[in-house]
Amino acid sequence: DNPINWFKSPRNISVYKRLFFITESVFDSRVFILSNGVTTPTGGSGNLYTLHKKVFLQSITNNNFSIFFTYIEQGFIFNNNPNLYSSFKNFDEYKLSNIKLQIGSQVIKNIDFTYLIKGGTTATGSYPRLFLDKVQETGKSPYQLEYDITPAQNLPIPSTCGVDSWGFFDGKLSNDATQFGSNQLIPQSTLDANHDQTYTSDIRNSNFNFAKIGMLKKIIFPTGGYSEFEYEPHTYSKRLDRKSVGNFLPALYNVTGQVGGVRIKKISDFDGIQITNIKEYLYTNANNSSSGILMQWPRTQLVYNRQTNAPSCWYNGVWFDGYYTNTDIAKSQSSSINMNSMENSVMTYSRVIEKTINNGYKLYNFKDYVNYPDSNDYSSLIKLIGAGNLCGDILNETYNPENLVKNFYVLLNDRSIERGKEESVLYYDDNKNLLVKEEYLYNTDTARFDLNSQFGNETNTWWYKAKQYYYNDYLTK
Repeated sequence: DNPINWFKSPRNISVYKRLFFITESVFDSRVFILSNGVTTPTGGSGNLYTLHKKVFLQSITNNNFSIFFTYIEQGFIFNNNPNLYSSFKNFDEYKLSNIKLQIGSQVIKNIDFTYLIKGGTTATGSYPRLFLDKVQETGKSPYQLEYDITPAQNLPIPSTCGVDSWGFFDGKLSNDATQFGSNQLIPQSTLDANHDQTYTSDIRNSNFNFAKIGMLKKIIFPTGGYSEFEYEPHTYSKRLDRKSVGNFLPALYNVTGQVGGVRIKKISDFDGIQITNIKEYLYTNANNSSSGILMQWPRTQLVYNRQTNAPSCWYNGVWFDGYYTNTDIAKSQSSSINMNSMENSVMTYSRVIEKTINNGYKLYNFKDYVNYPDSNDYSSLIKLIGAGNLCGDILNETYNPENLVKNFYVLLNDRSIERGKEESVLYYDDNKNLLVKEEYLYNTDTARFDLNSQFGNETNTWWYKAKQYYYNDYLTK
C-alpha cells in the first residue's frame, strides 16, 4: 500500500487539541566595540517571553480500534511569579489524566494517571512542579513512583539563573536578579596571552546534589515489588574544546572533570520478599580513568582586534580619501558563544560495565569521538571580499589573533550519526572469565561520505562549506 494514501485514509484519523502557553527565559549577551577611542556597547540582558501554540493528541482511530487521550487542567500556575503581568498567567495548563483503548464501543483498557505537586505550594511566589504519582489500569493495583525530593524542598523559579553551563540546576539562587537588579549568568574569567579562557568564578559550576533533585528514585509495581535507582555525577577524562594550541578548531584534550546532570549508578530490584537483583554501572576505561567524553566545553568570552585599511583612489575624476580603523571587539555571552560539535548529547561514554551482583558482568564498548571524530577538510577557508572603495579595491583587513577569528565558529563535518552505538559486548562470569563476545559492524563504505548536504557558513570575514551527512549507518554484520 502507498504509505501516504494509508495515512490519509479516513479509517486512520488522529485528532489534536491546540492550546497556547507562555514561557519565560533569561539571556545575557553583550558586545563592546572600541574604535578610535570610543566604546560602543550592543546587546544586553533581560527576560524574554514567548507565546507558544502546543498540540495535544486527543485520539487515534484505525478501522474499529480507537485510543482516546483525556487532559485536565493542572490546577496551579506553573510560573506564578508575582512580578509577571497577570495576562501572562491567563493560559490554561493541562496534564494527561486518562488513556482509553476501545474496540468499537467496548473499552478494553482504561488507564488513569494521578499526580502530586512537589517543591512548593500553589501560592504566588512559589514554584512547584508536577510529578507523576500513579499509573493505574482499572481493576488492577497501580504503579507508584517516588522521587528524590523532600517535603521541605522548594524548587526555584522556572526561569532561574541558578543553572550550570549545561542548563542543570546548581542551587546558586543568588544568580537570580532581585526585582530591579541584574541576573548573574556570565562567570568571571581571564584570557591569557594566547586568548585561552580560564574561569575564575563558580557561578555556573555543576553541583550534583542539586542536579539530582526530582530524579526518579523508586518504582513500586502492582505485584508489590519495586526497583530503586541510585545516581552519580557525570565525569570525563577527555573534552572537546577550542584552544590556541589547536588553532581554535574543535579537538579532544586530556582533561578530567565533572559536569551537570546525572547518570545511573545502581539499580536494585525487590520482589516483595527480598532483594533479587542488583546492577551496578561503572563508566571507566581499562586504566580506571573515566570513559566519559565531554562534547561541549563552554566559551563565554571572546576578544580580538580588527584593523581595516581602505586605500585612496580616483573615481570618475574624483579623488576619494582612504581610511584606516583600529577596533578592539569584546564579546560576552551567558550561553556558549561557539559550538564544538553538532552532537545533541553533552556527555558520551566509550566504555561501560554493567555488573550484576553474583552473576558476572557485561562490558559495553561504544563508538566514540576518539575513533569517529568529525572530519576536517577546511585546510583553506575563503576570505570574503568586502565592498572596498568606489575604485573596486579590496579592503585590507587583518585580525589578531587571526586563527581565533577565522576558526572559532567553524563546525567540522558532522559524524555524530556514527557515534554512541555498540561496537562490542563482552560477557564475563564472576571470576572474570570471558564467556561470550559480540561484535557489531556498521556501514564502512567509503563512498558514504559522498552523501551529504552542504551549506555556506561565515566565521567573521571568512567563508567555508559545512557538511551534514545523511548516509545510513546501518548494522551490516
